Amino acid sequence: CPYCAQLFKYNYTLFQGHKLVLVDLVVHPDAQPAHEQLRCLYQSSPAEVIPVLRAVYDRFLAQDPNYTSALPPSRCPFDASAGRQLAALLAGENVGTPMVAVVYPNGTYALVVGNHPAEIAKALKG
Repeated sequence: CPYCAQLFKYNYTLFQGHKLVLVDLVVHPDAQPAHEQLRCLYQSSPAEVIPVLRAVYDRFLAQDPNYTSALPPSRCPFDASAGRQLAALLAGENVGTPMVAVVYPNGTYALVVGNHPAEIAKALKG
């Protein structure tokens, strides 16, 4: 996703000091294999997911046609509909990427759909 790539490349520091949970929200069907490769990486080396994802996004934004070569070759299939269902529960008809949900200690949450760093920063501040 170009918008996810831009958010992680240019605004990654927004998330420092916060717990980050990535959900497989496959909006672009051609991204399914990359999600499956990241899923395998998570299962074998969870700490490697964010650095590899950042490398993939860097290559994507540099228009490297082999941007997915940073991913491990193995693929772990998963039910992509689960991520879409979660997104629909949170956002209703406004599902898009990136989708950032900030969950507060009282159980409420703020949802930012799209590459909107200022809105994400505001939500992270509470």
